[in-house]
Amino acid sequence: ALLDEGCTVPFIARYRKDVTNSLEDVEIRKLEERLNYLRNLEARKKTILESIESQGKLTPQLKEKIENALVNSVLEDLYRPYKPKKKTRGSIAKEKGLTPLANFIKKNLTNSLDEEAKKYIDLEKGVKDEEEAIKGACDIIAEEISDNTSFRFFIKNLIAKEGFIASKQTKEPTSNLYLNYYNYKEMVSKARPHRILATSRGEKEKCLIRYIVVDEEKIFKHISKFVIDNRSPYKDMLLDVIKDSYKRLIEPSVTNDIFQELFTKAEDSSLLTFKLNLHELLMVAPLKNQVIMGF
Repeated sequence: ALLDEGCTVPFIARYRKDVTNSLEDVEIRKLEERLNYLRNLEARKKTILESIESQGKLTPQLKEKIENALVNSVLEDLYRPYKPKKKTRGSIAKEKGLTPLANFIKKNLTNSLDEEAKKYIDLEKGVKDEEEAIKGACDIIAEEISDNTSFRFFIKNLIAKEGFIASKQTKEPTSNLYLNYYNYKEMVSKARPHRILATSRGEKEKCLIRYIVVDEEKIFKHISKFVIDNRSPYKDMLLDVIKDSYKRLIEPSVTNDIFQELFTKAEDSSLLTFKLNLHELLMVAPLKNQVIMGF
């Protein structure tokens, strides 16, 4: 209520101790940041629910998941399959009417793909031959895999438990401040805050390239269980589609989410360290053998 009335954090900490039960300014600022985060999250939930409902795709189960989401990245992953997309390879293929062919590749167990693909040749729509039809259908499947929320949750959890954060130098680094990070690799679960911040600065200054290292075979194997029927004659094709979906669509956005979460935690941890260091510095006697009344 005090924040909504326009009171600043220092004012509340100093003059409203009776209301806050003497909370310190650091605690109040944390509450302010959390309040803003949760309010933005609730506003985003409302927008997302309205968007999905307008599409006629809002189920009670999906609504419950969205309403219970506590983190923005989880919320956006839930919304991804229903989010209006810009022009993508998958959406262009859908416009060309290749969705049924994509379903054929996923579900049909007969070895007659070329014959099926011939049905979708349409020069007016830009499908000149069977090969182009099949390629477009694969793009649709790759996008469906990318939009699958459970796959993204699995990948993020795998990276959090077993993944590594790594960095290497750019071709022409602009500074030598980041020599220690030209061949850096550390488990995500054990990455130190100061290293997260250093690699982030190095990337901004175009000295470093940051990336995530994870066992991709585990990811491909997990997705394959839900996408590939072992009896399918198109197993190899679908495995290539899974790899393309991960490398081209999933990995960039998941990596960005992971780095953002790590940066936020590292920033909070560093602020606490700076606070403690400053306290120690200020407690050092400024003049030897002299009593200082104040500054």
